[in-house]
Amino acid sequence: MIDLKVDDHILIVTITGAWSLSEATVLQDKAADIVKKHVIRSILFDVRQSILEGSMIDFYRSVESHTGRLSRSVKVAVVLSPKGAAMPEVKFALTVALNRSVPLQIFTEIEVARDWLLGDGEGR
Repeated sequence: MIDLKVDDHILIVTITGAWSLSEATVLQDKAADIVKKHVIRSILFDVRQSILEGSMIDFYRSVESHTGRLSRSVKVAVVLSPKGAAMPEVKFALTVALNRSVPLQIFTEIEVARDWLLGDGEGR
């Protein structure tokens, strides 16, 4: 299940259950529309309660498609479970994002992610 809402000038995308990174392009299109409509500069993906399914190339393509849909001025925080944050694919995707100048950080705590998005905290 995917839930999208705007709170405190942040687009919050909560994903629960199993989902595939190959589905990410549809979600990125929806997020891009909301970001443009509401002039949002921060997105928080809460995927702590989801099961990510995808290969290393899916993670690469997810970051690659992000750069074509959203401005590099849009900060993105992804909140994962500690186990999810330790996945090599996640670390690879973060490296790809940073190499493409995408302001993306990975977190395991919602409040720390929100602080970073609002400019009150440091990325990890």
